[in-house]
Amino acid sequence: SNLTGSQRNALVNYVQNGGILFLWGLTDSSLMSSLGVGTASTHTGTTVRPLTFDGLTGDPALQYIDDPEEVNWSMAYLDVARTWGYIPGTAQVLATWDTGEAAMLRSDLGSGRAYVFGWRARRVVTDPQLRRVPGEEPPWVNVPVLDADIQKMLLRGAYENVAGASAQLRQFAPNGKHAALIITHDVDDQTSYDRTVEFAQFESQLGIKVTFNMTTSPYDTGWVE
Repeated sequence: SNLTGSQRNALVNYVQNGGILFLWGLTDSSLMSSLGVGTASTHTGTTVRPLTFDGLTGDPALQYIDDPEEVNWSMAYLDVARTWGYIPGTAQVLATWDTGEAAMLRSDLGSGRAYVFGWRARRVVTDPQLRRVPGEEPPWVNVPVLDADIQKMLLRGAYENVAGASAQLRQFAPNGKHAALIITHDVDDQTSYDRTVEFAQFESQLGIKVTFNMTTSPYDTGWVE
């Protein structure tokens, strides 16, 4: 929010020379002017902030944002606390808050570009990974949250466009597959024990390998000892 002149020049020169710059919470007026951003306003005290991505811009950062729930994103990550809305100058609007302000901007300078987010990108990624979901207790409840996936897809799309054929991507699924599903069963009550054999037989018939985590006890509890 407060940079020296040399820091601003270094960032602008980096973009002009072909770099990609990701910024959030941009309020430094001089840097905003250099990136074609007009004004910024701060919003606080909300946990859900809807926005809509504009896929018609053709920006590579949006290439994976194609599901209706992604395009019309209700940001739900915990401790939103502060988000920013922008009035664009020459920068292109890639997403718009429901208030009409720009939520994500792209600025082209020289052979590079800068992306300006109206949210804290780091928190969007880390809160869902920590299962910190607003309104859900305890925090480890398995509730689907799109926030982290959307943020990572935005970064991946921008990166792949620049890196091209030399893009380095980690794939954690085995045998060249696009995705993998790890199935485990926590066998921790009487009903679980009663149905374990049925589950095992059913999954064996499907050729699925699973892991059963069996609760045990050295004491006589009536069913698990």
